[in-house]
Amino acid sequence: MKGYRVAVTGLAPSVLLLGLVYHPHIDDLRDKDTVAVALTADATRWGIAHLVVGVAAALVVLAFLSVDAFLRESGEVDVSAHGVPFIVIGSVLFAFLPAMELAMLGVYGAGADVEEVLVEMNAWFRPVLLAGAAVFAVGVAFFAVAIVRTRMFGRRLTGLVVGALIVAALARFVPLGAALYVGGAALVVALLPIAAAMLTQHTRILTPKGLTPGAVSG
Repeated sequence: MKGYRVAVTGLAPSVLLLGLVYHPHIDDLRDKDTVAVALTADATRWGIAHLVVGVAAALVVLAFLSVDAFLRESGEVDVSAHGVPFIVIGSVLFAFLPAMELAMLGVYGAGADVEEVLVEMNAWFRPVLLAGAAVFAVGVAFFAVAIVRTRMFGRRLTGLVVGALIVAALARFVPLGAALYVGGAALVVALLPIAAAMLTQHTRILTPKGLTPGAVSG
């Protein structure tokens, strides 16, 4: 079980970042003409990128579930657990976005006007994007508080992990290509130290419940 937690926590954000980087670069996702051009220029790349991002969204859920289990074993029983439903729902809504864009391959294959369909679909795409980002951000806030309370890292590393989590959450609100990369990279920065802590099992525990250092089973 420990090996599974380490693997999914360390690899999930990297898979997401890989999918986002492989996605054809689009400066502004609101520019449907540019989006249509990117899709029609390389439909295979478009499809692969969105499949990877969709699968990565599920892996990120598993990563946060692993982090929740690790935090609870580290003495933070309640806070991160409250964030799990928000992470799950926010990630599912996020996964709807690549699913919508993957469906555009059918529109393109049928010879329909891709840009026109994208414009019409925006009435659904944008609310789902914002709702998913908002719900995910609430979940991230719970996890950030839990990480601070467990004191598993020193002050600087805690600040880095929590700050990266916040950046990853805020980036989901911004429909820009650069924001996708920043958010994906921030999630890597946030989760890799936690994966390393799981691997080494040298987490320091200091909570109001009086747990002692070293009382973690990875």
